[in-house]
Amino acid sequence: MASFNDILANVQAAIPQLTNTSAGSVYQRIIKAFSDVIDTVRTEIGNTVTTIQSYVRQNRYGKAKYYEDAAKAFQYGDNLEFDENYQPYYPTIDTTKQIVKQASADISTSTVEIGGEDYPVSTLSLKVAAQDENGQLIPLTDEQKQAFDTYMKNFEIPGILLNKYSLAGNVIKFATMNCVYSPQYDQATIASGVVAAMEQFRDSMSFNSAFYPNHLEQYVRSNVPGVVDFYLAGGQIQTDTGWQPFTESVIIPAGYFNYETDFEKNITYVSGN
Repeated sequence: MASFNDILANVQAAIPQLTNTSAGSVYQRIIKAFSDVIDTVRTEIGNTVTTIQSYVRQNRYGKAKYYEDAAKAFQYGDNLEFDENYQPYYPTIDTTKQIVKQASADISTSTVEIGGEDYPVSTLSLKVAAQDENGQLIPLTDEQKQAFDTYMKNFEIPGILLNKYSLAGNVIKFATMNCVYSPQYDQATIASGVVAAMEQFRDSMSFNSAFYPNHLEQYVRSNVPGVVDFYLAGGQIQTDTGWQPFTESVIIPAGYFNYETDFEKNITYVSGN
């Protein structure tokens, strides 16, 4: 009907003498015939675009997006079926069972020495995370991870090792967290806003991206009214090997992070002049 209404409006604007509003009038019947054809063509074009996009997405085997899409399509508790081309699929798509909320595939390259020569070796890793009821990222449970690993075997390329991880968020802390605020603001209000902004920054960070302290500093300054300056120093991240210091940026092994428990108690507030 969108095409019919568009054509009708244009015809009536061009020929205002056509005042018969009956759907059975000659000119409206002619418009209906043309608009039906146009709507059919539009529908076919839209279906074709969808088919092409789906085909391209599903057949980019080995690319990061291929693994990420497959991971997010995982439905915990459901069994896969296979079509005539042995492509895995779920007969019923149930988004409430799609527990993988974030996924990121990475390729890292190292070297191995064979016969005195160095040869590059590529490793493909897939990091995934679920969400709790508050929307915060969490690792899959052992049972969920086991089911996910079994599911992903249907999408792995023979001969290419895919390492799959779902880790607890790395903890980040700072030796110094100073906030200077305008004296016209109440400290309790400022403190509440700073903590909320820090949590929002954490939850809005792109999965598997690097953490930059200055980005967090800028975020707090820009989003908390009354904050004159916000300064972080002495950054550390907890990994499998213990606490590691960082300055300008740090790669987060788990793909996401959390602040240390009661981090808000370690922020120093100073009223500016």
